[in-house]
Amino acid sequence: MGSPQTFGIDIPEDAWAETGMDGDPSARLHIGPLQLMIAGLPMHLDAFAVDAEGNAADATFQEEIEAILALRQGDRPDHAIIRGRNYVTVAYPIG
Repeated sequence: MGSPQTFGIDIPEDAWAETGMDGDPSARLHIGPLQLMIAGLPMHLDAFAVDAEGNAADATFQEEIEAILALRQGDRPDHAIIRGRNYVTVAYPIG
């Protein structure tokens, strides 16, 4: 296996749709209908707002953050800054 390669995807901030709950609609963002193809598998992107400690800004989404942490074996992911707020991003398979 060779060295890891990095491929950048630059997504404009206005492409993210707010899909959080009524109290904080920007607590979850979703990209759609854009589909990201990885090895022929269509994916969609979500972003979950997090606080400085990496916990979900809206407790409704803490389960998603915990699942991401489990996949990363407890290693907290880097945060993306979207519209001035910290987010953890994740790609999910469609279908």
